[in-house]
Amino acid sequence: RERREKNSPAETPGNGETVDWNFAQIELLEKQGIDLKAEMEKRLMTLEEQFRKEKETADQLFEEQRK
Repeated sequence: RERREKNSPAETPGNGETVDWNFAQIELLEKQGIDLKAEMEKRLMTLEEQFRKEKETADQLFEEQRK
């Protein structure tokens, strides 16, 4: 016979309700003035700009080597 461990009430939602922890975390961060979507968008823009600069430099070096 298998023994099943009961989960604590904090680990399982009660009354069949689904708890969306990600949404709750985002909601709390937004209340603190931290907008994850804006932060990630800013980070993405920075990375894309860095990629463009590195690609330009690499393309210039490649063109110089071809001559």
